[in-house]
Order: sequence, then C-alpha cells, then structure tokens
Amino acid sequence: LRKFNTKDDASLAYTDVLLQYLRWKKDDVVENDVKLALYTAIQTNPYVPDILARVHGFDGDDDLDENDEDSDSHDEYCSSGGSDEAKMYAKDSRKLWKKYPDALNWMKSLEFNPEKVPEESDLIELLRSGVKLRVKCRHSKLDGSDWKVSTLIGTQRRDKCIGCGLSNFYWPRSLNQPHQLASDILIHNNVFGNEEHWRRTYYCEVEEVPYWEILLQFYADDEDYSGDYRDEPKSWKEDKKNERPKFESSGPLKCKECGADAKFYALDNESNDFYCSKSCMENYLAETEPPYLELKSETFKLHASGECSIRTIDLDHALQVARDHMPNLKYVDIFIDQHYIIEMGSSFGLGEPNPNFVLSAPVLEQFLESKSADLVAFVFHLDDCCWEEFKILTDRCRPFAALARMPNLKKLSLRNFGFDDVETITMCLNSGLESLCLDHAAIGFERAWNKSQVDALVRKVSQLSHLVSLSLSDIPITDCHLRSLL
Repeated sequence: LRKFNTKDDASLAYTDVLLQYLRWKKDDVVENDVKLALYTAIQTNPYVPDILARVHGFDGDDDLDENDEDSDSHDEYCSSGGSDEAKMYAKDSRKLWKKYPDALNWMKSLEFNPEKVPEESDLIELLRSGVKLRVKCRHSKLDGSDWKVSTLIGTQRRDKCIGCGLSNFYWPRSLNQPHQLASDILIHNNVFGNEEHWRRTYYCEVEEVPYWEILLQFYADDEDYSGDYRDEPKSWKEDKKNERPKFESSGPLKCKECGADAKFYALDNESNDFYCSKSCMENYLAETEPPYLELKSETFKLHASGECSIRTIDLDHALQVARDHMPNLKYVDIFIDQHYIIEMGSSFGLGEPNPNFVLSAPVLEQFLESKSADLVAFVFHLDDCCWEEFKILTDRCRPFAALARMPNLKKLSLRNFGFDDVETITMCLNSGLESLCLDHAAIGFERAWNKSQVDALVRKVSQLSHLVSLSLSDIPITDCHLRSLL
C-alpha cells in the first residue's frame, strides 16, 4: 500500500490508517506512526472519520442522511475531498472497518482529545497553516449578516483558498496583520458551491474542531504547508523571480477599484496601485501601517517600519510616481527597517540586498535631478546594520551628489548611512543648508572614522554659513573640531 501516494486518494489513505493501527497492535510500529497516517488521511478528506463513526453506529446512527449539512454535492457529481466521497468510501469499506471496531474506537478517541476546541492561538496557527480543518462554529458574512451555525472547512492560507488563482479573488488585508486575541476571526470556507466563501466568527463562537491536536502535531513537517500563509499561489508558468510591473507614465492615473481619477498611491506586495479615495482604499488600509502617498501633497512620506505588514517595498516605483505625479512635492521623509534591506539568513552588513526591497541608483538619481528646484527638505533614515547592502543598491551612494545642487534645499538628514570615503559625504552637502544630520554615518567597510576623515568633514561643514542645526552622533568630534564648527 505504501508504494502508492496516499496523499491523493482517500480510500488508500484511510485504509493505510487501519493497516498502521494493526501493525501498531503487533508492535511493528509505534502509535505516533498511526497518528501520522491519520493526519495524512485527514488531509485527503476530513469528513471520513465522522462519517465512518456514523455508519458504524458510534453516534447513535447506523445510516447516512444524504441531505445532511456536510453534503457538498448538488447532483451526481462526487467531489474529491468532499463529504460525498467520504460517504462513498464509508459504504464501500463498511465490512472492512466492521471487523476492527477497536480501530474505530481509537480514531474516535482522538477526535476531541483533550478538548473540543484548541487555544485561540493554536486555532489561528492551524488556520494559517493551510491544513484541512473542520470548524463547527456560529458565523456570518463579512458584513455581519446571515449568522448561522454550521461546519466550515476553514483556512486563512491564501494559496489553499478555493479560487485563489482567479483575478477577482478577494483577500482581506486584515489577515496580513498578527491576530489579536478576542478579535474577529475570518475563515475561508473551502466547500464547493458556496457563493460567500469568507465568513466571520469569534473564538467564543467556535464549538468543535475535530482532530485539532493531530493536525497541530504534524503539519509543521508537511512540505505542502511550508512558506508564508500570505503568499499567492505559484503560477504554472515559469517562475520569473522578482519581476514586478514596471512604471509607465502614460495617460491619467485611474483608481484600481472604481476607475475614477486617482488621488492616492499605495505600495503593495505584488504591485503598487492607485486609488481615488480612502473609501476605495478600505481593504488596503486594513494592513498594519500601510505605506501610501497623497499625489497632491507636498510631502513624500514612506515609513517602512518593523510594524508594517507590507513585505515588499518597491521604492523605485514610488520615486518614479512622485517624480511624474506629485507636482507640489517639497519634502521627502523616508525610513526603511533593516528586515526589508537585509536578506534573511545573511550576516548583518555582509550579504546581498533583500530582493523584496527595490531601489536602484539610476531611478534615485533621476528623481533627485527632476526635483532639484523644488525640494526643501530631504530626510532618508535607515535602520541599523544596512550599510553595505544599501551601498550595493545605490552605486555606493553616489546619486546623493545631486543634493548639493538643489538651490532651495534647507534640511538634509541621512541617518545610519555607510560611505566608502568622506568625499562621498561632502559632495552631498549643499551650501544653503540650515539643518544637517549625519547621525551614525559610517566610513569604509570597517565603519570607523580616522582623524583625517573627521578633519575633512569638519572643514566642509564649517563652510555652511547658513547652518543653525547640526547633529553628528557617533562621529568622533573633538573639542578642536567643535571650536572650528562654532
């Protein structure tokens, strides 16, 4: 039996459960092997254990009701993984399982062991794992209407939702946030034939989650449920890594939702989108700290903090939009958390940049040149430990030389930047600056300043005759340097 793939066939999978149970009773395997077989079987069809128990009278019934709530067939079609397939298997294997009532007793004993419902955090973990999870609860539509009690085959894993590959698939953006205990729980009901797949419930409304302990025990080792629960399904086409829609400035910008003239620009994981109003952005705004711009604003503010639930930041695209569609722009305020720039698993300051952060030297330079006459303040702060990765992205920070040629620039703040040499810093400094911050600036791969480098920086800064505010944290300024600056 093990020569065949039991993951794809409910008949083989549940027969394997019985086989492993009998082997356990002969001490050929341990009980955990039987539980693993049961886990695999539940993933092929989660209805079978309950229906087997009903066929054999464990729930006070020795027959099947063709019109019960679990029925997912509306004609003679038998859906794989559905209740009708489970009924067919239960009937076909009735004689086999009748010979081994102890096996059914064992399987039934695990259904709600130790409790009918897991802890709320475990329930969310299972929903986001993508396993086939039966959840009996009181639930409603997303708008709070149509409350009823029934059993859902529930998930919060995007690539396991029925219809997830369709262009009109709806993904509630609130699911990108960490779950808050006692808040509402959104569940995608993976039962064919439902018009409303997304349902809303609360932990206090959940009545039963059969076999939750078995699922929680084994899902982490199942390669079918690896990766991030928010990931879109992989295309059957050849994977084109990091390929995102390129910016095209052609014609008026239109709202993604209603087609009206756009007033907002939102950074998103797969592509950046335009909206006409915050009401059209409602689903997007359900994110934690979503970065977006108002096109008529004077400020380009993009803070990709650690709390932000957007996982991809295409700063190139945002700068191109600002260049062509923010005519009133005067102020730039950017902060990028280290987890966007540093590739997971690499050593701080030693690896290649994270592909989920998109920034290139040509686009940055074009943006600064195009806004040369308009910018009054330019603030760009990095998180710690991103020096080398950011230098790779920006051609060793050379595009910032354009800052020195801006006639109206009054404020410049570059925090946690790394530079190859002090000349790269001084060539960014505008003679008209009134406020300058170079906190935690690092020089060279060792990120250490020597006396001659500090001297060169101080000489340049002392020539900024309009300067009224200066911050040079972590740069080894001496009393002699301070006298030169004052």
